[in-house]
Amino acid sequence: MLTSESESEHEDFDRKPVSKTNLKKFNYPECWKNDERMDRLFAPFRARSVNPEGYDIKVDFWKDMIRRYCEYNGSPNFSKSELQKALQRKGKVPYGLDIVLNDFIIKKEVRKRSEFVYDPLNSWTGWAMNSFVKKPILWGVQKIVTKPASDDVFTHLELASEMTENLQALLSEHAGRVIRFSSLKSFMSKNRLHLNEDGLNITLHNLNFQKIIFVEYEFLNNRKVPKYIKVPKPGNIATPIEPTDVALLELEDSQVKLAGQLTKIEEEIKEHDNMVRQLMKEGKKPLAKSYLRKRHLCEKKHGEFLGLFGVS
Repeated sequence: MLTSESESEHEDFDRKPVSKTNLKKFNYPECWKNDERMDRLFAPFRARSVNPEGYDIKVDFWKDMIRRYCEYNGSPNFSKSELQKALQRKGKVPYGLDIVLNDFIIKKEVRKRSEFVYDPLNSWTGWAMNSFVKKPILWGVQKIVTKPASDDVFTHLELASEMTENLQALLSEHAGRVIRFSSLKSFMSKNRLHLNEDGLNITLHNLNFQKIIFVEYEFLNNRKVPKYIKVPKPGNIATPIEPTDVALLELEDSQVKLAGQLTKIEEEIKEHDNMVRQLMKEGKKPLAKSYLRKRHLCEKKHGEFLGLFGVS
């Protein structure tokens, strides 16, 4: 429950469950406070012929709630079992999610996650292969309602596109560079881009598939996870990461580390200067001389670090 707070090649990265550390407040609709209205929305669907307008409003309500849940969760992916747990209200579980999911499927607004990972561009060929050959849903003009399994994972296509565009915009700030996956999470936090691990994996895969970026993976604890991300310059297609790219990244990291050490030494020099002046005022010359020696040692070390930067 929410609080007010080859195909196998593409399936190597796992999908983790919902993070319990997400403190982002869930955006409930105003009607969520209305018991009478919510009792009707949580009740089982009646035949559409009884009240077509009310039926469609109810379907649209739950589709909107599913989108809100995905935004809250930070991933375009969801399953029926997740929704049954997350969208409870006062102990009640929403009925009719099968009808809502089938409406999504028939209107091609969601796809099985496995199908989306195989074909993120949602090409006509991909739809035809999965919808007509692998798992028929429509034959002729008749719509056959299927019952998705509770653990079937679907991808909300519109939201997947939006999340991918948001991540692409963030990565464009690092055009022409290779960055570490661990650094990307830090960039996302600073820019308030909310994607959980599953959402980040699927959006990175989408960008990688379209050659907008190049992602190099590694295996950790038998799981395929991103390691490096190469962002090409504007107008260029992403190319594989070369050893020189990694060497340049490591050089940049070393420079950042050295710069941090230089700053620390400069702060120590200032501290020693202050101590020398304070001790001289107090007439403690021997002790002041010891801090002066420390200051000279820091200056020497500072010069050595400047030498590493090529500064004389």
